[in-house]
Amino acid sequence: MGLTVNTSMKSIFRDSAEVLKRFMECKKKYGIPNQKTPWEYVSLSRNFSDDNNTWDYLTGNAVSGVEKIPEVFSEFEVPSGKYAVFHIRPKYKIMLGPAIGKMKKYIYEDWLPKSEYEFAGWEFEYNSEKMYEENPNHIDLYVAVKEKTY
Repeated sequence: MGLTVNTSMKSIFRDSAEVLKRFMECKKKYGIPNQKTPWEYVSLSRNFSDDNNTWDYLTGNAVSGVEKIPEVFSEFEVPSGKYAVFHIRPKYKIMLGPAIGKMKKYIYEDWLPKSEYEFAGWEFEYNSEKMYEENPNHIDLYVAVKEKTY
């Protein structure tokens, strides 16, 4: 459960920071009913539009049930499927945003075109309590893929 914003390439850094800030404020005020323990955090990008280069960015904590979610939050589910996983490990937390951007550029402009896969329509960033304890700068990027059709 979490919050959602529609964003674009021009505004993703601002929008993701703002929605994360709002989520943390709402989380503090309302709590996270049914939050999984240890915690897991996901930011899902989906519903990409070729027309205006926008998509939905959803960010929040994994929960075991959605029956008690405060109205301020929305529920979303990470789709099942085949994923390519990329580990992002910048040295400093301030470099996490640029490191994610650099990794996505590599994935979509270099790795995918040369691979046997194509983008399946969504991706998500993942962090967990264990990963955070090891290093708060670590995040994994899961890109949904499907075999290329020729």
